Order: sequence, then C-alpha cells, then structure tokens
Amino acid sequence: MNDNNPDGGLSIDSFELEDKLSKIRSQINSKLDNQKHLAIILSAVEENIEEQKNDKTPVAYFVSFLSLLDQCISNDQILDSNLAATTA
Repeated sequence: MNDNNPDGGLSIDSFELEDKLSKIRSQINSKLDNQKHLAIILSAVEENIEEQKNDKTPVAYFVSFLSLLDQCISNDQILDSNLAATTA
C-alpha cells in the first residue's frame, strides 16, 4: 500500500486494509469453497491493479471490484450470480 500519511509512513487505515486483505489471501487453499472463491477473486483484482500499474490503494481496489461486478451484469441481467454475490 502506498497510502502515505504526512509523517511519511503508512496510515493506520492502510495497515488495517492490508491486514484484512492478507487474511483473505491466506484462504486461497481453504477447503471451504466460499473462502477460496473470495481469495481467488481478490487475487484477480490485485493482478488487474498491477497490470494497470496502479498502486494498491483502497480506491484502486474499489474501482477494480466495481469493474468486476459490472462484468457480471448485462442488460440488467445477472450473468454470473456467484461472482456477483461475492464481489457485491
């Protein structure tokens, strides 16, 4: 995370976000499908952020999740309900 505070370090919010995302990332090999699914989606979102050469800021995550959610919908119809429910 590159969300700097005026003192030059990371803000408390950035540490909190990174801590929560780290817990989700660790579930990539979970035996529970819902945990594993969310970790896979987070991995794809982070890959997208990196490909766009953006910093992993809360705004970048939000935009990436919205983009993914938008891909699940076409003509007011949900195309992938599992993905839509996970990213919502």
